[in-house]
Amino acid sequence: MADDWKGEDKIRAKPMSKEQRRLDDQRVIQTVVHKKRQREGTNMSRSGGPWAKSIVAWHTHGKIVKGKDVP
Repeated sequence: MADDWKGEDKIRAKPMSKEQRRLDDQRVIQTVVHKKRQREGTNMSRSGGPWAKSIVAWHTHGKIVKGKDVP
């Protein structure tokens, strides 16, 4: 059949290390969470969390701030 080897690029010859499996899992989780957030219409930079405040501070003051220093 023509599609006997469909997904051949997904087969790995060597077993993955524990760290590589963890990284692959994190990539999948991030993708799912980002798509869910996009469906809900939520934007991380507009939500006003610590990450967004740190990025704004970096753009206005030229440095990344953490913790209580976040304006």
